[in-house]
Amino acid sequence: MATRIQLTEDQTNQTNLRLTPRYSQHIGKEVYLFDSVFNGNTYIHVRKLLNNKIPTKDGISLTLQRCNELFISLSYLDSAVNLMELNQETFYRRHLGGNWHVSVESGFKCVDIRQFWLPEGASEMRATRKGVSLTFQQYKELRNGLSVIDSFVPELRDVVPCYADPTHDVTSCSECTPSKPV
Repeated sequence: MATRIQLTEDQTNQTNLRLTPRYSQHIGKEVYLFDSVFNGNTYIHVRKLLNNKIPTKDGISLTLQRCNELFISLSYLDSAVNLMELNQETFYRRHLGGNWHVSVESGFKCVDIRQFWLPEGASEMRATRKGVSLTFQQYKELRNGLSVIDSFVPELRDVVPCYADPTHDVTSCSECTPSKPV
């Protein structure tokens, strides 16, 4: 069920965040899926809210392009979650853009959306603390919300991935080839 979240003027000034979501859905515990506009850019959040209305640092903010990549990955995530629920080995990870990835991995009963970084001299990316781990039930609620959020945030329908541009250079794109430490 979509609800409206309201910040007081003082909270808005403290966070420099204009939060007047067009869509908000409780996905479990204190975690919500909602949109916001900050410095003229729209973001999709999966975040804990204090007292069901004040955004905390616990969660993620995705650009529209990264949210679109998450949406594209839903059928693969569904398959990975189904395998996990059947106690079968699974590993799925998708790059959402920048250093953000979504993953489902045996041994961790969650869907993890997390920022990674590449340490200097290393060849493998490492997870940071920035991210959110969702139970399978929270993931299913997130999935339901992502399936309708574009009705409330229509600019999501207009997102074109950078790699769809014929002049796109993957090697110089910070979304496709993040090679610098965060």
